[in-house]
Amino acid sequence: MYLLLLLVIYLAFISLGLPDSLLGSAWPAIRVAFDVPLSYMGFIL
Repeated sequence: MYLLLLLVIYLAFISLGLPDSLLGSAWPAIRVAFDVPLSYMGFIL
């Protein structure tokens, strides 16, 4: 039971930080592909 709880906590911790880092590394390619200014990233976040 403790192992399952630990796994759920670990997955929740990773899932909270993952979207920001993925968007930060992918934004330069997204910005060029859709021809949007850099400031639009603020709307998404």
